[in-house]
Amino acid sequence: MVVANHNTNDFKGETTMDILNPMGLEVRCKKINDEDYFSMRDLAEVRVREGKKIKDVGRNFCCNEANFRMILAIEKILNPEFKLAHMREFTDGKKLHDVGTPSKLTEKLGLTCMVVERGKKGNVWMYHTLGVAFAMWMNAEFGAYVLTDYERMKHKALISRPLDGEDWKEIRHK
Repeated sequence: MVVANHNTNDFKGETTMDILNPMGLEVRCKKINDEDYFSMRDLAEVRVREGKKIKDVGRNFCCNEANFRMILAIEKILNPEFKLAHMREFTDGKKLHDVGTPSKLTEKLGLTCMVVERGKKGNVWMYHTLGVAFAMWMNAEFGAYVLTDYERMKHKALISRPLDGEDWKEIRHK
């Protein structure tokens, strides 16, 4: 469920920020270059409440082989120029725990599916598909709420958007 809509311009191409509220946690969702990204810090709060450190939660997610491969696959979808050869740098002769934090991984590989925000209250913004996967990995019920709230937000945005002539023709002929 969307509880707020904020104007912000922290990133190039960013226009708005929405707040999801899965299981009572505020999770920021913002547009970066016309794509939705979730706050990794906000999502990780579900594990912080269990006594885990945010940095460890993010690192453990990235160091999991299946998650690491998913990050690379999502990156390839978002950025067709991305070379999967980068993966060998982390997996040939190295253990996955050497991947490091999400921000280090993002900087090392030049990922677009995660955007690093520096500063005192730094954050990693995860492409929405990856954010849902991260939420599911931490807690299946929490992940289901994140997905449901995100779908509601998208549906609400779609139905509140004014239709132009071409949109109307497309809907009428379905």
